[in-house]
Amino acid sequence: MSGSDIQVLWLLKGGVFIWPILLLSVLGLYFLLDRMIHFWITIPRIKASVENILNGAKSEPAGHFAKALTDSLNQNNLDKDLLEIEIEKDLGDAERYVNGLGIISQVAPLLGLLGTVTGMIQAFQRIQDLAGQVNPSILAGGIWEALITTAVGMTVAIPALVGALYFNSRIKSLEIHLHGALTRILKQSQPGGS
Repeated sequence: MSGSDIQVLWLLKGGVFIWPILLLSVLGLYFLLDRMIHFWITIPRIKASVENILNGAKSEPAGHFAKALTDSLNQNNLDKDLLEIEIEKDLGDAERYVNGLGIISQVAPLLGLLGTVTGMIQAFQRIQDLAGQVNPSILAGGIWEALITTAVGMTVAIPALVGALYFNSRIKSLEIHLHGALTRILKQSQPGGS
């Protein structure tokens, strides 16, 4: 039996709670990949677009705020409230799936713990059924099977938690950048602004 066959066998012995944890792992992977693409490709484009607008360079605006800012400057009508709404749209796009990662990071280990508790209950029921005449290897087998769900739950939760924390910090950075850009453009548009 190869190492991968043994790992699959372990997962199959993890009990009923292993399946929702595995579903959470697939969702978590999708959320992480989606956000990585957004934060490593889309967000830099939005920031560069806003900087180009602030510096007077002509380029295709990227993001809600940059498009609204371009339109406002073309019409010579800077509406702070409208631009704030567009910033919130960009931030909303950035926040998509980040809460999902946070939820996965909390639910996966709880499901793992629940699987472990139910597995331990089954192990002690076996002891009771055998009237205390139990072979230690039978008990040990039941315990390690029960612990599989906790290990898998934590394995799913840790990357989800790290991703949620990382993306939340990047969202805060984006928020500061966009609000700073709005402040700069409003100061520039005032009489006597530089």
